[in-house]
Amino acid sequence: MTLGKKTVGKSKVSRGLKKKTLTKARKNGTTSKEKKVEYAPRTSTIPDTSKLVIGDNLTYKQLCDLLKVQVKTGNSKKPQTEDWLRYFDYEKNGTRYLITDVYDEPLEKEYKYPSNAIYIKYIEALLLSMLSSTEGNKIIISPGELYRCLGMVNAKYDIIYKLESSDRVKALQDVHEQLTDFDISNFFNRCRTKFTKVVKSAFDSLQRRMLIKYSTEYEFFVYEEDEQTHETLFKSYIANSDQIEYILRVRREALLKCGCDNEVQVYLKKKEQTYYKIVNNRFKKERNWYGVHKIYVINYCRDTSIQALQQDQLTLQRYGLNEALINFLDEQARRNYKKTAALPRYGNEFRYSDSYADLQEVLSYELLNLDSNKKEPILLEIKDLYDNDKWIDLL
Repeated sequence: MTLGKKTVGKSKVSRGLKKKTLTKARKNGTTSKEKKVEYAPRTSTIPDTSKLVIGDNLTYKQLCDLLKVQVKTGNSKKPQTEDWLRYFDYEKNGTRYLITDVYDEPLEKEYKYPSNAIYIKYIEALLLSMLSSTEGNKIIISPGELYRCLGMVNAKYDIIYKLESSDRVKALQDVHEQLTDFDISNFFNRCRTKFTKVVKSAFDSLQRRMLIKYSTEYEFFVYEEDEQTHETLFKSYIANSDQIEYILRVRREALLKCGCDNEVQVYLKKKEQTYYKIVNNRFKKERNWYGVHKIYVINYCRDTSIQALQQDQLTLQRYGLNEALINFLDEQARRNYKKTAALPRYGNEFRYSDSYADLQEVLSYELLNLDSNKKEPILLEIKDLYDNDKWIDLL
């Protein structure tokens, strides 16, 4: 599919500006020299994003070649990569840049995007309060549980997120009859990207100040018989290094079967159902695992200067974070719509529907807003779709 003027799908990681070398022998018999001729010399300071594709996972040099900009070193590299955020959004993974959004028009220089400082202050206060009120010096928590504890989402978000795409639409029909699978998937994709980024920023900030040490691990689930009672119990374990290698191999092979290079492309191509079906079937068949999930393992230092927030302060912080995230996501949806609505109508380009931004706001209110407590109608709709055991698993 296409997003604005950008084609989504085919990975172009190996793509770079083509170079050809011309060897000319001097007529006077002197030693020949190789003269490198670049089709597109990197001289511009304004990045050319016309060939940039969401889902690309590029090294710095590959990105400079693609953008037709000069490769920087030292102190000049950081301001260059920060300025790129006016033209496209990315996640930094080691030495590579994973492209998560491309803008048709650059943001204004005074528009500091993305600025995670406002979210970090809320998350830090809430997380440190939660840790200080917990026994011991370590907690293990899933991203979904963390989002709920911090007030980033309401009770309905995680339940709807776990549903298959067709069931999501059925469950949300009473919310708005125009909601489609694309609207819902797009909403969850944007939420997942933003939530992961702001939580990581907050964790990194706390870790630099030696208040926490965190890691992202894999947790898998099995059914085991209790030796004493002989009852069948549902247990979870944190994967060791050999099990992590197996998990990564299964997921990588599933990515390739789906024609994707990374998980961002899986969601953009709407192949998440196929991807997770392949992965989960292999886990169950080969290891008898009933689900594998990422979790945060957080070790923390008990600092006597940090006190748990009072309930009224806790509520204010949760509402502040919730409102800031909703404002960002709603504004992002409006920008997404405007940039495709302004495109010339040639007939085959992708563009968001006229109701896109409004429907995204409906979803943010229904699944994120902490004041949206009328969850019973939706939960009853979902319950009708499943047997009792599956319903309990969703909760």
